[in-house]
Amino acid sequence: MIFARSPYIVTIDELAQESTRLELFIWNGTGAAPAAPTYSLSKKVPSSNQLATYYNIAPFLREFFDFSQSDSSGNTNSLANQYSYCNVSYRRYYTLNGVETFLDTTIDKAFDGFGYFEDLYNPQGQVILLTDLSNYGGSNTYYYDCNSAPGSLTLNALNLPIGDLWKVKYTNLNTGATQTQTITDNSVRTIEKVYSGWEADGNKVEIFTQELAIPPIITTYGTYYFVPQCECRYTPVVIEFINRFGGWQREFFYKVSTENVEMENNKFKTNPVPFPDYSTTQPQYQTFNTNGKRIIKANTGWVNENYKQVIEELLLSEVIRVNRLPATLRTKSIEKFKSINTKTINYQMEFEMAYDVINSIS
Repeated sequence: MIFARSPYIVTIDELAQESTRLELFIWNGTGAAPAAPTYSLSKKVPSSNQLATYYNIAPFLREFFDFSQSDSSGNTNSLANQYSYCNVSYRRYYTLNGVETFLDTTIDKAFDGFGYFEDLYNPQGQVILLTDLSNYGGSNTYYYDCNSAPGSLTLNALNLPIGDLWKVKYTNLNTGATQTQTITDNSVRTIEKVYSGWEADGNKVEIFTQELAIPPIITTYGTYYFVPQCECRYTPVVIEFINRFGGWQREFFYKVSTENVEMENNKFKTNPVPFPDYSTTQPQYQTFNTNGKRIIKANTGWVNENYKQVIEELLLSEVIRVNRLPATLRTKSIEKFKSINTKTINYQMEFEMAYDVINSIS
């Protein structure tokens, strides 16, 4: 897979090559690649002793993402929204003595995610597009508002040998009952975090592959716990965002929230009314282009130390919704609390709704 917010370099380095060319095919959905390349890129070699050419294809991929529709609620049998990812195929060519030679074709999928500096330039191998919080200490537990839909997660179920199966197993946290669903094709899927009807209890989700061998070989890719949390006093704020893997993620800020309206306008001085029609009811200054922005300040409530990773991904996200409406973050800096220093951890963040209060077009 390719994370389009980090560089993804395609290298062409053949003996004595004079120039190179890269054909890039990009498309959405489950259909075939376009007949003609979306982009055709070419370069001459830098010098006779520096033959390698490098192409960063990541910037060309981002224009194919469209997050106007989210995958916030879905089930294991649902294909992910085709615009939340894109298909990528590239063909490499090199030219020697004026003759162009085809090298190979690579097919992949791209998501609007990123890799950290420590992960090298474009980390690979991510299957579940949701952070495993146990990598940051504690359990891999996510909480959701008991009165709201918990949302879904995205599974990049690709490169599975023919005949092998993807399995999603749900275990009810109260009764211990289990439900297992099967995915038989290579695709990008949305998976419900909580099995339908178990929202009041929560569940454990295990995602694994089962190879058709005797005995079957099981490979587990992730185990998550989704636990309901009820807030009796405040109305939780629902936050949806594109996380660092390029998948939709839904979180809840449970505690006190406030909403402000900030107004902005322009002002000019009018010409005085000629005497004798002068009136004190006529202003000397007039405003125009008056509009406003809604500002929401929300608190997570008490969270575990490893929740700092969720907050960091939210801080770095470029697509955010607050209560289903588009927003941007006003908060620019967050202290990542440690429980050894702060016994009760709460995060407060400020969001600016990404639209004007008065619906207008400028």
